[in-house]
Amino acid sequence: MNNIRLDDGDVVSSSTADFGLGNTFKVSELKLQIQALFKEGTEDGLIAAYRCSWFDEEGAEEFEILRQEGGGWQKGRVRFQLEFIPDQPQ
Repeated sequence: MNNIRLDDGDVVSSSTADFGLGNTFKVSELKLQIQALFKEGTEDGLIAAYRCSWFDEEGAEEFEILRQEGGGWQKGRVRFQLEFIPDQPQ
């Protein structure tokens, strides 16, 4: 099954997800809404800006992972991606 990475201009519709955007919205609108949720309640603008960088193409720096397959710690970046998984492959 091939997952589909959604772009900012793609449109998403859901009768159950409630992001405060209505039932139909663009991926770019969803990303902005999630970024706004990260900013709410933070008094430190640097923390909020850093969290929002998780949604940039470059991603946020200074992360490390330790994978269960082994290989030790690996440094890198984190970024969120929105993917669509079709019920029926085409």
